[in-house]
Amino acid sequence: MILLIITTSCTAYQYSYRAESITPTENNSMPVVCDLQIDFSKKVQSTSDLIKATNILKSIETAKASAYHRAIVENKCDIIVDPIYRIIMNSDGVTAEITGFGGKYSKARSAITAMAEYSGFTIKDIEKYNSMFLGITPKKEVKPSSFLAKITLLRGHSK
Repeated sequence: MILLIITTSCTAYQYSYRAESITPTENNSMPVVCDLQIDFSKKVQSTSDLIKATNILKSIETAKASAYHRAIVENKCDIIVDPIYRIIMNSDGVTAEITGFGGKYSKARSAITAMAEYSGFTIKDIEKYNSMFLGITPKKEVKPSSFLAKITLLRGHSK
């Protein structure tokens, strides 16, 4: 008697990327700073495999992670800057498309070293940068001559 065994196999993939937080320990307590090189002249695009829609929200997140993973691998980059996702759902499942700009980390160094690089900056330089590029204006100091400051001072002395 001949025994015939037929086996089938099912392959499942789960994709991940650098979104894990690292708890500081004695071995890795020094913060690290990296520069990010972004090529804004070249868009990065990729599409996930079809993900079966058993749980729609989980399937969407899995498809997005798959597209992100595929984009960084295919384009040899470390991160996708300004990712935009297009989710396609049909009766077969979910697919995600990603578009963004590829970025590569460079010049990794300790936070202390990075701070030393900028030791020539003054508070005024930082305030000027914040105002010009971020639209943040420095907060004005409250002087005792203002009405609110007088009330605060009076309350502080009336015990």
